[in-house]
Amino acid sequence: MNKENCCRRCENVGAVRSYGEAAVHTVTVVCNRSMHEVWQIVLEETDRVGKVRLQAADTYLMQISEPCKPVRTGKSHVAKKVCFT
Repeated sequence: MNKENCCRRCENVGAVRSYGEAAVHTVTVVCNRSMHEVWQIVLEETDRVGKVRLQAADTYLMQISEPCKPVRTGKSHVAKKVCFT
């Protein structure tokens, strides 16, 4: 095994160790709370993320709907001419 492979493996082990430590810390924090508190946090975060996504979608639609209005209007006029001629 060369020096480069050894360093890469050491970095991987360090990352795995950090992840393990974070997981143990998370479990310790969760175990110190009641299941009701844990579910309450999960529900609140889910609600918060949902609201943020809805707001982002609305903002995105507003940003793209204004520039698209002339195109939509043009298509509608063309459709009316085709249908009624």
